[in-house]
Amino acid sequence: MNSMSKKISRLILGVAALFAMQISVFSQNAGGNWVRLESDNGEFSIELPNNEASAYFYDKDGFYYNNNSPTGPFNFKEIQMLYGALDKTYMRVEIYRMPNPEVYLNEISRRRNFVFSKIKTDRKEFDIYKAEFDRSYEKIRELTENINFEIRYISSDTHFYTITVWNRGKSNPISERFLSSMRLGAPSSGSAGEKVTKISALKPVTIEQIGGQLSKQEADSVTDSPKIKSGTPGELFVLHVPPAGANFASPNMRAKGVIRFKTTYSKDGRVSRILLVSGLPGGLNRLAFFSVLRTKFLPAEENGEPKTIERVIVYDYTDIF
Repeated sequence: MNSMSKKISRLILGVAALFAMQISVFSQNAGGNWVRLESDNGEFSIELPNNEASAYFYDKDGFYYNNNSPTGPFNFKEIQMLYGALDKTYMRVEIYRMPNPEVYLNEISRRRNFVFSKIKTDRKEFDIYKAEFDRSYEKIRELTENINFEIRYISSDTHFYTITVWNRGKSNPISERFLSSMRLGAPSSGSAGEKVTKISALKPVTIEQIGGQLSKQEADSVTDSPKIKSGTPGELFVLHVPPAGANFASPNMRAKGVIRFKTTYSKDGRVSRILLVSGLPGGLNRLAFFSVLRTKFLPAEENGEPKTIERVIVYDYTDIF
């Protein structure tokens, strides 16, 4: 091999190695290692499993959440959602740019089916709350007796973070590693030699890829899913659905009726497809879409292994106004 051929060979190998490094984060063959992901502003980072179950969703426009309270509405912009799953433990990171994240944190802390406790931190620019199921609330107590479900709600000056982990059984080393890997501060630098990847460098799944609308012929053939009691062995177990809210701003946009989605609940613990069956005007479809997208659930199982299923989800706006 002559000198020029050797140089070309080394160049090809170098480019191949660089490409391999670039696709190692959330690649299809990354194995069971973990990767540290950091927000663009450097104030937040966390570790997630780097495997085929991980994914990243991004939407610039976001949505308004309005529950007609004195503190609302709340404008969620530049939505980033990170999904992770490992050994039937499911992880979720949600990041929203908001004009009033601390106000929103105070708003959601009044939810009746969660117990909230404030977490002390030496970072004065952050407020952190831990949320768990209120097991004194009869319905939740019955359904979550063997479920580990923990949330961290975090507000900074400009962003709101929701960090959630859940699994059947008790808290385990995977859930504990995920929660304990969270770092706050600007910048959230890693330990010496630790590789940190900016979240925005990941290839995102978009709303256009997840969402869609059925044709009239397809929609006419869709029937509502039978109601199944949560916690039934082997069935889909929905743990938490964020409220969709409504548009109270204008009487002309207060549509009444129902919204239906044909929804795919993946074996990796995320909603991977949301197809509109029938909708309403006034921006309600978008609000309901993001409510479905942010659902936390335990996947259905067959012979003890998670499986992907489809269900028809209904949002009833008949009596909301």
